[in-house]
Amino acid sequence: MKQRRALTTVVGGVFFLIVIITAASYLTYSMNLFESFSETVFAVAQERENRKKESFDISKLTIENNKINLDIHNSGDIPISFTRLWVENVTGVDQVYKFELNNTVTTGNTIEDILKDVPFTALETQSYKMKLVTDRGTTKEFSVNASTDPLHLQLFV
Repeated sequence: MKQRRALTTVVGGVFFLIVIITAASYLTYSMNLFESFSETVFAVAQERENRKKESFDISKLTIENNKINLDIHNSGDIPISFTRLWVENVTGVDQVYKFELNNTVTTGNTIEDILKDVPFTALETQSYKMKLVTDRGTTKEFSVNASTDPLHLQLFV
């Protein structure tokens, strides 16, 4: 009878050990999951706050010698990194071009001729619609319109 009692104690101890290890593993897993969720929420909130602080203005946009010259002023509170430029030719057949950029502008400064390394030939007789994208996803759309037709104005007094 003593041997059965010892065997029962050993089996009960093993089951108790399994229950304790399972509970500790579950507790550790849930704490890690909660910590990961908290970090994700904090990162998303920080990214959203940074996106609100990001602002830039197009200070100059010209086409000279078939090259687009674009100057950008950072009017926001944080540095801005420009990653992408989309160009759509809206004259005649619609053509869309995508260019990767790697330009950064610090707060309060202006970067000149940001498109000097972009392999794009712009014609002065064509109209272009452009979209500039930052690394945080902020976009600004602008256009370069060309017209060979004279502009007629009427003034009524």
